[in-house]
Formats: sequence, structure tokens, C-alpha cells
Amino acid sequence: SFLSITFFDAGVSAAGATSTGQVPPALQLEVHLTSDGGTALKLTGKIQRSLTLPNRDSAPLTEKLAELKRAHPELTAATLSAENTIEYREIIRAMELTRKTFPDVLLGGF
Repeated sequence: SFLSITFFDAGVSAAGATSTGQVPPALQLEVHLTSDGGTALKLTGKIQRSLTLPNRDSAPLTEKLAELKRAHPELTAATLSAENTIEYREIIRAMELTRKTFPDVLLGGF
């Protein structure tokens, strides 16, 4: 038998009080995988905006993330979350697609 060990680089988005001296970013992006096969993108902070992509095809998601990055160059990170019914491979795939535009991907809401 063969054993494959791999890892992925991801931070964890923790809820609660922030430590003193740290200022949260003015704009935050959440990428949320929904059980109906869609992807919800949500901007919070100085701008409140939500949009939903009807499926998880890589091209539309990559294009929309790139569009958000061009419009808001101060965005450097995204928080990825998913509903409990989403398979692990879908989460990893979404993480890899998100990382193409935003190098820092945090996991939250699991």
C-alpha cells in the first residue's frame, strides 16, 4: 500500500475579542460554499456587499475574485466557510481557487 501525506497552508478565523493593538482590516471577504452547489461572496467592513454564484465552476469564481481584488486592492485575505454537507474535496478546491487571487485563506465557520 502507498501512503500519501500532504498538507495545506490555511489560517483559522477565530471569533471573539481581538488582542489589544490589532486593528481588524477595513474590508473583509468571506467565501461561503452552500449546500445547493453555489458560492456566496460577502464583503463586510467599510463596504457591505453580497453576491451569489449559482455553481462552483472555477472560471466564474476566479473571475469574480479577481474583479473584487481589482476593485479593492487592500484586500489580501479571504475567509472560507462551508455548510456541513459540503465534501472536503470541494473545500480544498475552493481554497486553491481563492488562493490564486488572495494568498491568505483563513478557515472559518466549520
